[in-house]
Amino acid sequence: MLNKNINFNHVSVRLEDAIDCLDVKKNKIYVDCTFGRGGHSLEILKRLDNTGKLIVFDLDTEAKDYYEKNFSDKKNCFFINKNFRYLKEELEKLEIYKVDGFLFDFGVSSPMFDNPKRGFSYKKDAKLDMRMDQNQKLSAFDVINFYEKEKLIKIFKEYGEINNSSFVVNEIIKERKSKPINTTLELVEIIRKKTPKKIINSKKHFARTYFQAIRIEVNDELNSIKKALSDALKMLNTNSRIVTITFHSLEEKEVKNVYKKVLEPQLPKEIPINNKSDFKIVKIKSRKALQSELEKNNRTRSSVLKVIERIN
Repeated sequence: MLNKNINFNHVSVRLEDAIDCLDVKKNKIYVDCTFGRGGHSLEILKRLDNTGKLIVFDLDTEAKDYYEKNFSDKKNCFFINKNFRYLKEELEKLEIYKVDGFLFDFGVSSPMFDNPKRGFSYKKDAKLDMRMDQNQKLSAFDVINFYEKEKLIKIFKEYGEINNSSFVVNEIIKERKSKPINTTLELVEIIRKKTPKKIINSKKHFARTYFQAIRIEVNDELNSIKKALSDALKMLNTNSRIVTITFHSLEEKEVKNVYKKVLEPQLPKEIPINNKSDFKIVKIKSRKALQSELEKNNRTRSSVLKVIERIN
C-alpha cells in the first residue's frame, strides 16, 4: 500500500490522457522522467504487477523527500535524484538498456511554482532563485545581476520570444549598479517601468515571458529536453511509446526537432532499400486539454500532449 499521507490535492496535468497513451503493460519497464509529486507515477504503478518496474527521475530535493515518505515501500519503484538529461547513464547503472515507455511532463512542477521561496512566481515575493536543482550554483539572481547586456537581450529573445527587451535590460543594468536586484517583485517592478500600458493591462501578465526566459536559462531546460528525448528514442523498445506534455512553443519545438530526425527518411529515395522510419507519431483524440480537466486544473490550459511509438 502507498502511504496514506499522499497529497491527492495535487492534480497532475493530463493524468488520464497521458497514462492511457503510454499504454502500460503490467510486466514491462517504464520511466517517469518528471516525478513531481507522483501523480503520473502512481497511475503507472496501478497498472504494473510485481514483475513490472518503474524508474522515476526528479532533480528536486523536495520531490525526493516526498518520494521517500510516500513511495519508498514500493519494491518495484526506484527514484533517481537527477535531471532527466542523465536518464541513459543512470538507467545503464541499473543494467537497464531497453525501456517500454517514457513519460515527460516538462516545465516547472506545480509544487515548485506554488512555493514562493523557490522564486519561480512573478506574483509572489521571494529571493530570485528559480533553481530546479537546489544544489546547483547558477540562480536567477546571478543571471539578473551579473549577465552582460547582450546576453540578457539574447536569452529574453530566445527563451521568452521578446523582440524588444532592450529597454527593460537597460533598466536592469541601471538598477543593479546602485544595489543588487534581490527579489522577484523587485524585478517585476523594473519590468513594469519599461513595459507599455497596453501590455500591462492585457490578460497575460507582463512579466511572464521574462520569468520564463530566466528560468529556462538557469535550468538549461531546452538542452535537457533535447538530450533526454534523443537518448529515450534510442532506448525505446519496439511497440513502445514516449509521451510528452509541453507547455509552451519552445518546448514543443524542441520535441518536434528531435522527432524530425527519426521520422524523416535518412537516405535518398533513389536507393532501392527499405527506408521507412522506425517510428510513427500516434494520433490521439485530444492533444489539448478538455474543458472538464481545465475545471480541475487551470494549468493544463496551455498543455499539448504528443505521442511517438517505435514500430520497428
